[in-house]
Amino acid sequence: MNEKIQALISNYIRFLQEKPSNPDEVYKWQAIEHFEQHWDINAPDFYEMFKEAFRKKDNLVDYRPFGILEALGENYPTKLKELLGIVYGADDFYTKLGKCRTFTENVIDDLKEKSNTNFSTKIDERTLSFLLTLKFPNEYTFYKRDIYTKLCEYLGEVSRKERKYEHFIELLTEITTYFNNPELKQLTSNFIPQGFNEPLLLAQDIVYQNMTISSEKAFRNVLDKIPKHWASVFFYKLGNIIEDLALEDTENQVFSVRLDEKSLRYHIGKRICLSVNPKEFLFITGREVDIPKLRREEFERPNNAFLYYQGTPQHIETYYPDIKNAVKEEIALDKETYPKSYDNSYFREYVFEKKYKVEFETIESNMTNQAIKPTIIDLLHYKHQIILQGPPGTGKTREAKRIAKQLLGLNDNDSLEGNEQFKLIQFHPSYSYEDFVRGIVAQPNETGGGIVYTAENKVLAKFAKEALTNYLYSDGNIKSWINNNFDRFKREIQNIIEKENKYILDEKTAITNIKEEEFLLNNTVSTIDFNFFKKLIEKVIEENFEITAKNTRDLLGIEIRYSNYKLLIENS
Repeated sequence: MNEKIQALISNYIRFLQEKPSNPDEVYKWQAIEHFEQHWDINAPDFYEMFKEAFRKKDNLVDYRPFGILEALGENYPTKLKELLGIVYGADDFYTKLGKCRTFTENVIDDLKEKSNTNFSTKIDERTLSFLLTLKFPNEYTFYKRDIYTKLCEYLGEVSRKERKYEHFIELLTEITTYFNNPELKQLTSNFIPQGFNEPLLLAQDIVYQNMTISSEKAFRNVLDKIPKHWASVFFYKLGNIIEDLALEDTENQVFSVRLDEKSLRYHIGKRICLSVNPKEFLFITGREVDIPKLRREEFERPNNAFLYYQGTPQHIETYYPDIKNAVKEEIALDKETYPKSYDNSYFREYVFEKKYKVEFETIESNMTNQAIKPTIIDLLHYKHQIILQGPPGTGKTREAKRIAKQLLGLNDNDSLEGNEQFKLIQFHPSYSYEDFVRGIVAQPNETGGGIVYTAENKVLAKFAKEALTNYLYSDGNIKSWINNNFDRFKREIQNIIEKENKYILDEKTAITNIKEEEFLLNNTVSTIDFNFFKKLIEKVIEENFEITAKNTRDLLGIEIRYSNYKLLIENS
């Protein structure tokens, strides 16, 4: 075991030498630090405190069992507090686990009805270890069963059928005895927050990196972050380059995965030829091409080539001949065939064995179906509701989620989980008005005996209230926007007056001067009051407000030369 543990640490050191900030896993320490800063068992609003304390959980815990805690907090915050009292009590790990399961089993049916969610999982070792690690990182650490199993296989240990987490901690504790390594200490100081000393967490990270950060894992990690259509264009065009140029699998072609940038890159030697990440394409051309809005960088040696940033799939389609010719030139110049340390073997195999065709052919064949999406979106803007009809299993729910993501401006890979503007409801025979709109709820009186009956908004009423609140806030935003832009508007008019002596509104009317609170018209006593003008602009933006004598009088409470205001609004 000695040599195998030393090998784990050596591999980890090499990994940190390449990525000193440990960019993909440092969030574990950050999650603990955030929890310590926000956890307060005596917080007056316990559920709000709970949400903030656990906000940086990311994928450290399975969202399904953790969802039980979130549903408890939303519906019964005192029960959530009681459950966490068990978690952070004095019992040993497995006694706590048993008590937590019993507690949740007693409330799960009520929670299902309250939240209209089918909780199919229960509090497990991973969930409990997550909760305990955030509060007691010197005694516990994060856990995943597959990592434990792989570690046992690597060390030649027999994995246990029961009390796996206990065995996992024993193995990690053994690994911590090998931490007296100056280089390890120096490298980990680059990302572990000052004052943190959790050897179990470091051991867990060492094991995790060794067991999972393989070439395929890194590749998949990045691929999952890239919009599917973008990835499809990237791989098909890269495949076209290889086919059109009849390129063989040589090592001067390099396929790199950048975890920090979430990018996939195709190089010839060290020169990037084609790259994609969630925000942009990078591509090379052998000649200078004038592409509006794209930043470019020129390579002077060994040949004059240009690398373009901020590209889109359309750019890759349009400039494919230039990209292909540039790759051909680079191949001719770079004959080195030694392996590159930044090459990803799985990425290479994925391209040369055309695995991407299997993965993306469904996406490509469905691209023509995307044309239906704008029709649905346009219809929703007009009707505000839509019914998708079809037998079970025909993709109605999936399509509804895709439409929701488009309306919310999300990518296909983004999750709707926890999005406050999205709610999925499954109606069943017992689902009533009181469940969907508003109902009377009986609750124990927390300040004394008896039961308290209160009216409570349900999903539809909650959404309606949030929409109204948003509308009222947007009202304030309109005023703010007008005020923020009005000074710029005045400066533009002033600049024109200085050049041309007037700002023309029509053939008979012009602004000839700007005073402290008004525009002066035609060098006469006629004016346009700033405050009145702002109120009219606000009304025009909010609704289809017609500027007439009656409407302006009703709005402002006085008679004004409304035609002058109308002219300025039409010219603004």
